[in-house]
Amino acid sequence: EKLRTGVLDKIPDDVVDRLPPSIADRIPDGFLESAAANPLLTAILLLIGVLAVIGFFYGVAKSFFKMALYSGIAGAIAWFWYFNIR
Repeated sequence: EKLRTGVLDKIPDDVVDRLPPSIADRIPDGFLESAAANPLLTAILLLIGVLAVIGFFYGVAKSFFKMALYSGIAGAIAWFWYFNIR
C-alpha cells in the first residue's frame, strides 16, 4: 500500500529476504529494481496476480458446478429409468 501511495520508493529488503529461495532465485535482479523504481508497475503486477488467483478459483467453482449439474441430471435419469423398469 505504501508503494502505491509513494511513501516507499522501493521494496524493502526484508520483504524480498522472506521469500522462499525457490521463488527469490527466479526473480531477475533488474526486475526488482524496476518494480522498486516504478510503483505503477508493482501495482499492475499485483493486480494481475490477484486476477489470476480469482480466475483460478472461478474456474474451479465453475467446474464443480458443472460436475454437480451433470451428476444431478444423470441421477435423475437413473431414478426415472429405475422406477419405470419395475
